[in-house]
Amino acid sequence: MRLGIYIATLLSAILINAPLWSEDSFHILLLNSYHKGYLWTDDITRGIEDTFRDENIDLHVEYLDTKRFFDDQYFNHLTDLIALKHSSYSYDAVIASDNNAFNYFREKGAAVFPGVPFFFCGYNYLNVNDLAGMKNVTGVNERADIARNISLIETIHKDVDKILIISDDTATGLKINSEVGNIINRRKSDETPLELIHSVTMKALREKLAALPEGTVVILTVFARDAEGTFFEFDENVRIISEASAVPVYGTWTFQLGNGIVGGYLVDAYQQGTEVAEMALLSLKGVETELIPVEYETPVSLQFDYRELERRGISRLSLPDDAAVFYHPDSFFERYKNILIMISAGFILFVIAFLAVLYGLMLSRRAERKVRKHEKELLREKSYVQRIINNSPSLICGLDNEGTVVFINPVIEKITGYREEEIIGKNFWKLFYPREEFEQVRRLLKDSVDGVVVDYEMILTAKNGDKRTIVWNSFSRKDGEGKITGYLGFGYDISRLKEAEKSLHEANRELTSHRDHLEDLVADRTMELEISLEHLKHAQKKLVEAEKMAALGGLVAGVAHEINTPVGIGVTAASHLEEAIKEFDQLYLENKASKRDFDRFIKLSRESSAMILSNMKRASNLIQSFKQVAVDQSSREIRTFSISRYIDEVLMSLHAQLRRTPFTVEVICPEDFQVTTYPGALSQILTNLIMNSITHGFEGLESGRIKIDVKKADENVLIIFSDTGKGISEDNLKRIFDPFFTTRRGTGGSGLGMNIVYNLVTQSLGGQISCTSTVGEGTWFELEFPARIDENKRGPESPSS
Repeated sequence: MRLGIYIATLLSAILINAPLWSEDSFHILLLNSYHKGYLWTDDITRGIEDTFRDENIDLHVEYLDTKRFFDDQYFNHLTDLIALKHSSYSYDAVIASDNNAFNYFREKGAAVFPGVPFFFCGYNYLNVNDLAGMKNVTGVNERADIARNISLIETIHKDVDKILIISDDTATGLKINSEVGNIINRRKSDETPLELIHSVTMKALREKLAALPEGTVVILTVFARDAEGTFFEFDENVRIISEASAVPVYGTWTFQLGNGIVGGYLVDAYQQGTEVAEMALLSLKGVETELIPVEYETPVSLQFDYRELERRGISRLSLPDDAAVFYHPDSFFERYKNILIMISAGFILFVIAFLAVLYGLMLSRRAERKVRKHEKELLREKSYVQRIINNSPSLICGLDNEGTVVFINPVIEKITGYREEEIIGKNFWKLFYPREEFEQVRRLLKDSVDGVVVDYEMILTAKNGDKRTIVWNSFSRKDGEGKITGYLGFGYDISRLKEAEKSLHEANRELTSHRDHLEDLVADRTMELEISLEHLKHAQKKLVEAEKMAALGGLVAGVAHEINTPVGIGVTAASHLEEAIKEFDQLYLENKASKRDFDRFIKLSRESSAMILSNMKRASNLIQSFKQVAVDQSSREIRTFSISRYIDEVLMSLHAQLRRTPFTVEVICPEDFQVTTYPGALSQILTNLIMNSITHGFEGLESGRIKIDVKKADENVLIIFSDTGKGISEDNLKRIFDPFFTTRRGTGGSGLGMNIVYNLVTQSLGGQISCTSTVGEGTWFELEFPARIDENKRGPESPSS
């Protein structure tokens, strides 16, 4: 509501050229997303430096180099380094160029640069949600005008059959791909077909371009990195693509001009730099950052390369009238410049004679240049004020002394339903405050004449007849004789606020009527909830116990099956040995035993004994492993053990389940890693994770691999459990540790397995667990817990105990 006061004050300051600068130097940090030498980044930096050249500003420049290094690990380390480097330095403003620097400031800015105004440029396809939660921020959006370039091509190439649009899968490319997809979806069947190509190698792209038929035209947006991850400088990729293409190639950025594109509506990096620098200057002069509007409409210029027009056989007559053509061939003067300079040197003596006469003229021109410079600066300041007016959420209008509208900002259509052209030249008061409603205006006009600034709530009639509540204040304009020549009015629509106020009043009235009864209702409901909570806890405990017993029952069945095989083989071998002994004993009693019979009996006895001993050892090992794991799972005792050998025992107890599947388990663990903790909790965790991978992760797959990677992490144990299964969707991943959450409801899934794992890690082992997953690639669990638990202290009871 006070925006009008600010604009009037700023206009006054501009008109009288009031000094807004202090004598102290201002410190500004420029965060460039990419590296020095990258043409786009260099042009933005040059635009900022040129704008600040005559100002008292100390500019610090930082390059994040994220075009060549873009993985998450590098970005995390880099942001920490920037925070360490600049957190102790005091800046008056921070400027960010391109997306990665913007994203860094959005994540770290409030902590590293608290309260510092933030300006951005080069951010691709900005929307309001990108600025959500950010304060003290404004800047310049970067958006390639693809739709306008499509229309340009259809104007120049009347017989175009198809337009091919080239992009990549970088952050900028993905946004361009989305916009092109929307344009394609809106195209009519009788319009020129569009094709988007991305996620392609440079080799494949060159082959496709070389084979394009006549009648096709190409638009190059961005192609900084191909499908193989190869990085290309802007001038490099433009030259390669243009040389390979059999048809004309148009562009979207000015740095592409001169490297092989025909031309187009081009975004200018240097202009982005100058505009964001001018915004920063306004802030340093005292204008609040929030009042400097974000420039969503990216300025573009229509430019063409004369050489490419000639090469592609495109007539200059087919270009729009406002097109600028560069790279003309050398003129006569440029060809014979040296000769002409030598000839001209002879006339220098004659020029000297006129210097005295011209000296006075030069002084006059110097003064004229100063005036023009001042006018240019004033025009630039007025341009920014006009942008503020046009993008203001408040209604701003200028009226003559009769109330006729001289100018009005575009928000009028949103508030009243009238367009600007429907209002300009009409009487404002008669249009919106007819007949008796004009009485609202009289007091406002009186205060305007007297110079009193007061907010008035006035009812305005919109085009469709709706009544809108507007808060108005205004100023009168007077000539040199004190006669009123017009009014400047500022209005803010508070209709929604009024409706909310009315709703709040109704809610308060209803709340008051129920206040006496509310406390009793809350007490009764609280008692009911406490009883329900106790019932739920009891039910959950029983379900968890049932889940544990079901898992242990499965383990028993599997181990029993495994033990049955070696015991059966041992019994068979013993029976066979018993028959052999009887036969040999009969031969011996009848005195018929020969040396051959004796040797055969000895050999058979040796083989049978070895088979019996081998299978009994195998059964013994299985029983020992099962016994240790079963005892651990039913015990809450702390003991010291080798984590490597214990994992082997757990896997041996699960051998029956694993043997019947095509899936493999790989364990990486230091042999000498001793831990002191609850082995039963660790056994249950690994058993649940392995069975979860087999049941859910590998469902429907013919092969898969589970990897258990155990590492020492200072005083802790770090276990990374991963599988190569189907992965988990983002929605399910958020709820994976919730009790009773299962994707197999009705097919035997209880939804308690992963909740038990979570509670065992966080409560019994005193650690933490996290899960990440990519659909189609697998799932990763990361567990970290202390390697040694004080044996004199028992942890909280396990949820499965």
